[in-house]
Amino acid sequence: MTCYTRTELTPGTFLTFDQVAERLVGFADWPGDLYKFPTPVNTPDGLKWKAEEIARIENRLCDLLDGGA
Repeated sequence: MTCYTRTELTPGTFLTFDQVAERLVGFADWPGDLYKFPTPVNTPDGLKWKAEEIARIENRLCDLLDGGA
């Protein structure tokens, strides 16, 4: 199985809840005791997540799905 990112994420940018939910389906329901999800940043437009943190999670999940360590 090969994972890919639908769109590139630019470091230093932020994603809304809906954007993160599109990329990491069901992330709001991930058990916090099993996975430490990044804390959103309070921006003038509301709570958002750092794009590089979401990209890191996507890459790690792809590694796991591809059978990598």
